[in-house]
Amino acid sequence: MYFYHDYKNAIQYNLKEELAKGDHFFEIPKLFPPNAEFQKLLTYKTPVTTKLLNLFFLCCGVLFSFTSLFFIFNFLSKRKTKSYNKLKLLLILLGIIMAVYMYSLFTHIGIFYDQAPYKDYKFTLHNIVAYVPFLILLLIIPLCLLNWKILKTSNWSIFSKLLLTTNNFTYIVLIFWFFYWELYNVF
Repeated sequence: MYFYHDYKNAIQYNLKEELAKGDHFFEIPKLFPPNAEFQKLLTYKTPVTTKLLNLFFLCCGVLFSFTSLFFIFNFLSKRKTKSYNKLKLLLILLGIIMAVYMYSLFTHIGIFYDQAPYKDYKFTLHNIVAYVPFLILLLIIPLCLLNWKILKTSNWSIFSKLLLTTNNFTYIVLIFWFFYWELYNVF
């Protein structure tokens, strides 16, 4: 038996003897010398392995879904005001894309461990949304600059400004997590 990609250290067991002992178990990591690669895996944070991160991603999905719905109604009810209406359309689309991506991160653990950009064994929506981190990275500076301009105007409600700022802050936090998971490491 070998443990976690370490083929220098091996343990051999006689299967007949072990079965004859009846029900028992071994803690395999304790049978082998410390393995740095395995220790790194144990401390690796994902929404599946960390409850707080799981809650954060759930909140992100809710935030992005709410953002899309809010700006759809806001756009339709305030069509006459031309102040940054195209940004509202972008926020609607981006909210939908990010909500789908949050769902993808929840349902495909391989995204965190496979090489970026993630490729499913058959072509699925996950293959397309694997490029979302790049989209957010490209848009974050223009979004923050527009956020700053909108904060200075009086055309948007306080709640709309707060929602835009919250989204931008969330995108920045997500960018840090995307770097941690090496989702930008395509080389």
